[in-house]
This record gives sequence, C-alpha cells and structure tokens, in this order.
Amino acid sequence: MTLARSFLFTAGLLFYAFSARANTTSLRAALDLERFDYREDVAAPARSRESGLAPFLDVSFQTQALPDLRWDVDFRGLYQRGLTYEGTDLNSNADVNVTDVHSMLDLESSLHYFPMPNWRVFGGLGTHSWNRVLVYGTGYRELYTWWTASLGTALRFYQGNGFDWWGEFSVRPMVTGQMKVIFSETVTNGDDTTLNLTNKTGFRFRFPLEWELQSTQLLIVTPWYEESGFGRSDTKSNSTPGLSVAGSGSASIYEPSSRIQAMGLSIGFGVFF
Repeated sequence: MTLARSFLFTAGLLFYAFSARANTTSLRAALDLERFDYREDVAAPARSRESGLAPFLDVSFQTQALPDLRWDVDFRGLYQRGLTYEGTDLNSNADVNVTDVHSMLDLESSLHYFPMPNWRVFGGLGTHSWNRVLVYGTGYRELYTWWTASLGTALRFYQGNGFDWWGEFSVRPMVTGQMKVIFSETVTNGDDTTLNLTNKTGFRFRFPLEWELQSTQLLIVTPWYEESGFGRSDTKSNSTPGLSVAGSGSASIYEPSSRIQAMGLSIGFGVFF
C-alpha cells in the first residue's frame, strides 16, 4: 500500500471512530480566494515568477469525540486556473509574459488538543500536488508532489453573541517532495525527468471567525497568510532535443529553490450533524 493510500485509509478509520462517539461533527464548504505569488531563486538575468488570484474550493470535516480533542480533515482544490508567468525563456533568457495553467490539490488531517477552553495545540500531516502547464515556446509541464507536517497553536480572541474568533499559527515543514518535468507531451522525442526536491519549512497564520446563524448552521470567514516553497533539487540529465540550462550548454536540469507567498480570504458555511 502506498504512503498516500495508507494516509487515506488511516484518515477514514479515524473519522469513522471519532464520528461514532462525536458530540459535535460538522461539514464545512467555502470559497477561498487566494493571492498566489511563486518565485524561483535563479541567477540574473534569468527570472521566473507565477502570480495572480486563484479561487479554491475548500471542504472540511470536523469531529470532536471528547471535550478536549478534535479531529479535522481538509480538502482544497483548484482546477485549470490561469496565472501570469513573468520570466525568461529556459534556453535564451528572452523575456516571457504569458498565462500558464495550474491545478492544485491539498488533503490534510490534523488533531487538535485543548489544554484549556481558549487554547489549543495541533499537529498534522498533508499531501499535495501542483500541476503546472507552461505554455511559452513548445511548452512543457511540471508536476510537483510533496508532503507537509504541521505543528501549531491557537488562541481564542472572543466568544459570545453567537461569535467565535480564533487566531492560529503553525510551522509547516515540507518533506519528501518531487517535481517531474514532462517534455514528452509537447516535444518530439522529449524526455521526462523526476527531480527530488530538498525540504523547506514554511509557516501559516489563520484567523477563523465563526458566526452561529442557527443551532446547526455557521457562517465562517477566515483571513490567512502563508509562506512556503521548495528547496533546490538534485541535478539530472535530460535528453530532450535542444534543451540546455541557460548559459551552460549542457543537458543537465534541476529545479531551483523557490518561495511561495500566499494570502487569502475564505468565506463558507458549516452544518452540524
């Protein structure tokens, strides 16, 4: 059984076990509008940046089997969204400004422990994928897959009059990341190569505000900010005709380290059952 399948199987068992005893279980769905800014660390004059607004669908389950223990499962997805690429061509360093196409999927699970009613600590694990279709020139595709751990804490700012407002902070180290660069779909005799990314640690702030509309319904508004990224990959050879790392004249490729800055506002509804 693969690591991803083991994660899903374990998550399903935990959710079933918690739900069977749950005092409170909820399903939540939200539209999350994100400002996405991705930059690769490349030497001048080369540049590589993807940015723009991206509307994500966010669906989550929360279940609380004990007064001081809660379990969350979160799914987040983006499908074929155009973002602006501002950079330079891989081979010639000519300026490029195009709209690339992106799809992203995140699945995370976390356990939350409440030492006190207004304070909780949490930890979790997530699996992620990012399908990045670069359209300039002959075009090619990059498929990123990686895992993140998370460890965080949260404080309740306010509770009363139907409102519940928290502030969260978490440290999010990336682990076991890969990027597959795919030339075979767009270049005759193109070669595909899987690169191993080194780990990089990010962080996230969230400020979820819940408003109880009825005893079983919530309106949830969550502003947030996150920084993450990938460490530089190993270097591997690639036999795609005409390919070279700019300025090197070689057919060796690597993925540079990168930084992602993202902020957003999520607005959604929750239902208890």
